[in-house]
Amino acid sequence: MSIQAELQKLAPDTLIELFELDLTPFGGQMQYFHSGVNELGQELVFNGNAYTPWPMQASGFKKSAKGLQGRPKLVMANVTGLITGLANDYQDMIGASITRRVTFRKYLDAVNFPGSVNPNANPEAHISVEKYSIERKPSEDDVMVEFELSSPLDLPNVSIPGRVVVTNICRSIYRGGECGYAGPAVADSTDQPTTDLAVDSCSQHLSGCKLRFGEHNPLPFGGFPATNIIAIG
Repeated sequence: MSIQAELQKLAPDTLIELFELDLTPFGGQMQYFHSGVNELGQELVFNGNAYTPWPMQASGFKKSAKGLQGRPKLVMANVTGLITGLANDYQDMIGASITRRVTFRKYLDAVNFPGSVNPNANPEAHISVEKYSIERKPSEDDVMVEFELSSPLDLPNVSIPGRVVVTNICRSIYRGGECGYAGPAVADSTDQPTTDLAVDSCSQHLSGCKLRFGEHNPLPFGGFPATNIIAIG
């Protein structure tokens, strides 16, 4: 059964909320947290990752199509001092990435169930996968640490869509990964033939792409020629 079908049930399966804290940019490691345990009373495993049982409360993950996104809050228990230790080691973890995954219990790895049997296990089944950054640490004591998160959409100069639709201009870097051309010199930036690699440069137009890959072959063109025939308004 698909995750969409499960969502439409009158009594869907138990929701599972998972958090992944990425400290690798700070020289640390990935940290995995979940507020409970699996059916065996052990750490929950999803997609091969073991999520440490940790008392925590997450709130404010409501999405909005208007204005700035909300600032979710993540409150984590601190009685062992682990969270304070991480904060001290990694600059309060400001700027660290946090991924929130939501799935159903039925899709967890088989090792979470008696006999390691779960025919429904599916690491690709997500209700949502949301990425946030730690914006600030409003409070901290021996009992709990509170973090305020921000959405990437709240960053300055970020717009949607991230890629502008341009009719006949390729936005890929010539000879780069998206372009994929690695052959000999063909033409300069005005599509004039050349055998000099120092002069070789794509015009970034469809014509330049055809010169390198062929008139009737599939083209890795990074523009949107079809927008010429679409009427807007």
